[in-house]
Amino acid sequence: AKRLQKDPWEVRGIAGELAAAAGDAAVDALAKLVDGGGAGRGTDISTDFAKAIASVGSPRAALALALRLEDKSVRAVALELFTTRVDLAVPALARVLATKPSAADAAGRALVQLANAHPAPFAAARAKPAPNEEKALASVLDALAVGAEADASELPSVLRDPPWLRAKKKAVTIPTIALDVVPIPEKVEWLEG
Repeated sequence: AKRLQKDPWEVRGIAGELAAAAGDAAVDALAKLVDGGGAGRGTDISTDFAKAIASVGSPRAALALALRLEDKSVRAVALELFTTRVDLAVPALARVLATKPSAADAAGRALVQLANAHPAPFAAARAKPAPNEEKALASVLDALAVGAEADASELPSVLRDPPWLRAKKKAVTIPTIALDVVPIPEKVEWLEG
């Protein structure tokens, strides 16, 4: 284990096998590798470990990914799992909202995406969180809820009748006066000096 923490590149190739063999028991170890895996080597190693966590497909795995949503190397993997397993995503994201304020912004955005994209599974999964988590979940969804659209009479005039949709006015013609050209002889005068 100490060797893996020093150099996660050695376990990178077997992360998926580790997740398949150990299942839920491997989530915490893989999450630690995600947290320390990208140091100085790019984010692709963290993404590989995140994919291994997602392959477990358990509530513990969903929570581990939800806690790391602010990490760009994990976000895409986590959102992919969350869209396929809304039943795991909603309780995990609700727990993050209730317990980890630093990740609440990313979790809130993910919840709104899930609520809009998958309304039926989202509603079914919303019954699972604990009461304090449900309260945090409701506050995020209520704050981001779209109100009723304004009636046309409530809109400013520029929005009711946009200038680019108005009938074009005819251009005003400027009258011209026909004048005769006065012939002026051409000459050049030099100043002395």
